[in-house]
Amino acid sequence: MISEDRDSFDSWVIETYRELHSTLFDLDRRFIMRYMLSGEMLCYLIVKPWYERVMNLEDIRSEVPQDCLYDVRDYLGYRCMDNQAGLVRWFVPSEESFFGEEYSEIGAIIVSLLVKYGFTERIRFLKEKRPDFNEDMFKRELARLFDSPEGLEDCIYHLMDYIDRLNESGEEIPEELRVLTRHLETTY
Repeated sequence: MISEDRDSFDSWVIETYRELHSTLFDLDRRFIMRYMLSGEMLCYLIVKPWYERVMNLEDIRSEVPQDCLYDVRDYLGYRCMDNQAGLVRWFVPSEESFFGEEYSEIGAIIVSLLVKYGFTERIRFLKEKRPDFNEDMFKRELARLFDSPEGLEDCIYHLMDYIDRLNESGEEIPEELRVLTRHLETTY
């Protein structure tokens, strides 16, 4: 439960949502691709449902996990890769729900992107760093990906690095990654 008073919390939610929204979308209401899987995008995805409920005059403080609020504020206060990666945990299955439980549509999109692009990037990275990388190592990495959330967590960093590299080189973001932005644009 959030301990701060309702007015302060609601004001913070509204202000944060508006700031993030103006950062992530252009004047034509299209998502700005350089923010793909950025901390700003992840914060927006977390704060948006809060904003909608606050705008409906609901008191949501008892429903917002304190550590989720902390992660959002931590990232917004210090925008670094570690804080950014910490936000992803709010979209992927938890240790308890990793096997078979439902999670959000946006979480499913992010997990599929992590598996397809993050895992591929992780393998590229491992091959680059370890010239002796072999089929057995690949099988261990693949098993680790599906055995626990830690495998997905490794892919988070690699997918973020991949997107950063594309943005820095001016290359186009793959069309499949745009599924996430289309989802954002339709829920604008």
